[in-house]
Amino acid sequence: MEEALRITAGEPSIQERNSYFHGLPSRPKLVARSNIEVKFKPGNGGIWWPITKSLSPASPNHKIASLWVWDSPLQRDIFNALSGIDWKAIDVLRIGLDPNPECPEVPVPGRPHVLLVSVKPDSTTWQQAYPAVMSCRRILQQHGIDDIHCEMKESPVSRAYDPSVLEEEEPDPAAESSLPVPNAAPPTAPKLISQSQGVRDGDLNMNHRTMASECLGGTIASYLHPRRQGGKGLYLRRMDTGAILMLTCRHVVFKEEEPKTYQHSLELQSPRPVIQPGSGTHRKMLDFINSNIKTLDGRTGRLQNNFDLPEERQKALITTCNEEQVSSNMWKDYLISIKDVETRIIGHVLFSPEYGCGICPSGSVRLRNWALVELHPDKHQTDIRDLKNVVALSLTDLRAITVAAATEIHKYDYSLFDLEGLLQLEGIVHEDEIRRPRTMSKNKEPVMVVAMFGPSSERSIGLSNSIMSVTRSVVNGRVEKSEEWCILCRKEVYGRDKGYFSEPDDLASCVWDTSGRVAGILSAGNGAGIHDVTYATPIEWLLHDIRTQSGIDVELA
Repeated sequence: MEEALRITAGEPSIQERNSYFHGLPSRPKLVARSNIEVKFKPGNGGIWWPITKSLSPASPNHKIASLWVWDSPLQRDIFNALSGIDWKAIDVLRIGLDPNPECPEVPVPGRPHVLLVSVKPDSTTWQQAYPAVMSCRRILQQHGIDDIHCEMKESPVSRAYDPSVLEEEEPDPAAESSLPVPNAAPPTAPKLISQSQGVRDGDLNMNHRTMASECLGGTIASYLHPRRQGGKGLYLRRMDTGAILMLTCRHVVFKEEEPKTYQHSLELQSPRPVIQPGSGTHRKMLDFINSNIKTLDGRTGRLQNNFDLPEERQKALITTCNEEQVSSNMWKDYLISIKDVETRIIGHVLFSPEYGCGICPSGSVRLRNWALVELHPDKHQTDIRDLKNVVALSLTDLRAITVAAATEIHKYDYSLFDLEGLLQLEGIVHEDEIRRPRTMSKNKEPVMVVAMFGPSSERSIGLSNSIMSVTRSVVNGRVEKSEEWCILCRKEVYGRDKGYFSEPDDLASCVWDTSGRVAGILSAGNGAGIHDVTYATPIEWLLHDIRTQSGIDVELA
């Protein structure tokens, strides 16, 4: 029977399995697809590689947009068709070939919509997957959707950075210490760099300085697990006291097996200090600056022995090198001064609900994955009450964001950024706008351009997918399905951009739109290592859930 199925349906070859999704950043393997009449072409007019593919948002105007909603008949039918499959995510997207940069005049086929099912690597055979994708195809047709096929790929969904390699090399000293957990950094510990300083092009350590600044975009971690890091999400203001809190994902400051709901109380339990930057980031920063100082030393020596240069030019170049060396050595001294984990404590966890599922006002289910951190004034140069949701961007970053917005949509407000490269985020993007963007693309389709500054990816530009994805994960021993907001990288023409929106270190970072409004925080990634698809939790639901679960009424700082 299985042999007859292989012959009839055409089991993909090893080359097709490995190359069908060529172009997606994590290089996922094909498991099965329902569009078997479309023959796989192994070459690009050449010998070895097929033309690259990329993902793009689904059209909000497509029929499936109104049918693929939480607990709809279509969703229930698809879930039943996949009941024998250990799937991790379902995305409704468009996928297509990229233009060939060597033959830009050759047209490429359109970008068809696809029901894209992700499964855990090595969990599903083609014999299991093929009947399932064909069943999904028939279900789509039964609901009047004739132009969408189902494709299944191997692709894990991760919600936390895995520091296992680093931990094998160097165990976390804080986690193994028998000493009491400190509640705060020593009084002599250096403070975070003020968010009012901004960044400028030409500063070699610009993005690294952001990792140790009050601006959004740096890495944070638990004092007990300093290499299990993620992004600094948002600053929130308590309505009752005016105190500034920081929002992040629960998985950044707790492991899954740790206590359920946590509420800070020194009388009842030990504090849960939060550090910035995380230890993995700190080590990378120190390695980078040591390498840079070594490079500058070599450059200075070569300039001093270069007698072919005019004297004035030689002196000017040596002076520039000396200035860079002074700046680099000062930055190295700062990094050495915060080498001990306790010197990087910036606050402590105030409240974090049990990791589980919550019901949105719309009736859909979302994973409850957040934590509130109370910040310590002594670690901040800015008065804690004056902290704002500020992102520090270089002029290069600003140009990239404005060009992307102007390319995708007709109008863009170029006055959002100040001359220091500081973007202050204000206002929120409501969920109804995520599902139906107000800005129109030049192709006359609703589209939302979003951006993020994260610890690993740094500046990223993406496109919001208005059709929500669904993920499936084990929560407190139970298999749960939840709705996710899907974001894709905005891939530039001929793939000049990096092709992905986020990496594992970026999770919990803030996402905003091109009007400078907060849209959400990153919650998960689909793809091994680099994410092909990024999932975010909308800020509107987060604010609602924080008020409901913690009793703390908050607003954006």
